[in-house]
Amino acid sequence: MLRTLIIIATTLALAAPLFAQRLYPLRVDTSQARLNLAVVNGRLDLQVEINDNSGFLPITGIKLADADLHIDYELKGVDKGLSPRFIMHLIDATGMAYYPSILRLKGDMPAAGSPLAPVVWQDITEKILLPGQSYELVIEKILMGPFDCDAPRPAFTIKQQLPHYAAAVVGLAAIGMGQVYRAQKEEAYDTYREFWRNENTKEEADVYLARASDKEKSTKTATYVGIAILGFDALTYAYRQIQIRKKQRFFDKHCTQQGMSLQWQPYWEQTPNGSVTGVFGAGIRLTF
Repeated sequence: MLRTLIIIATTLALAAPLFAQRLYPLRVDTSQARLNLAVVNGRLDLQVEINDNSGFLPITGIKLADADLHIDYELKGVDKGLSPRFIMHLIDATGMAYYPSILRLKGDMPAAGSPLAPVVWQDITEKILLPGQSYELVIEKILMGPFDCDAPRPAFTIKQQLPHYAAAVVGLAAIGMGQVYRAQKEEAYDTYREFWRNENTKEEADVYLARASDKEKSTKTATYVGIAILGFDALTYAYRQIQIRKKQRFFDKHCTQQGMSLQWQPYWEQTPNGSVTGVFGAGIRLTF
């Protein structure tokens, strides 16, 4: 029984697939919006003109809520298992660019399966936006997925299939051993009946009856273990095939863009009187 458990545990360890959860950029697109901030009846009024014709993660609305800028979007073009990512900056009439610090940009990468919520640039009217001024908001929309487009196309390689072949060999060997035990059982039982026909003692005949009974148990154990190993191996093999084909479909659909490059992107914040605060930093900008 211990050897049987070792065989099953080894098969599970070899055949069980491990899937990484790291996310990679698959696609990027850019939307722009013209923002005009005015004071109407003593309250800030934001007029927005959105330029977004990509059809990918479309920006559906931009509005002010207290001192924050809320950007609403739709999950269009995002398949199950993929996640959106947003990077943005603001350009004023003089060409000055403003980038939100990491702490002031909320919801830029929602967790997979989480309720849809706006991306929020916090405290933007306190730090950047001035009444009577016009700005251009640039939003980079990035699709994140569980595979790397710079890596080779996903494939179920021979090396990955070898554990399944090994498990199949073990399962067939167990079934084959079961047939050997069956033959030994029949041989012992034939000897048992022969002893009775030749009027040997009961004690002499019972030795072969006990041996036949033991071989019967060994036959069932080896056969059932072999069938279990083959069944589990077939299920895990099919599961891995399905997962690979799913990744291949995702790869073929989303990894058709040009090569990705990374750029360092600074960010800073400016007070309404024009002076730059002491908040500086840098982030990574993804382009294709």
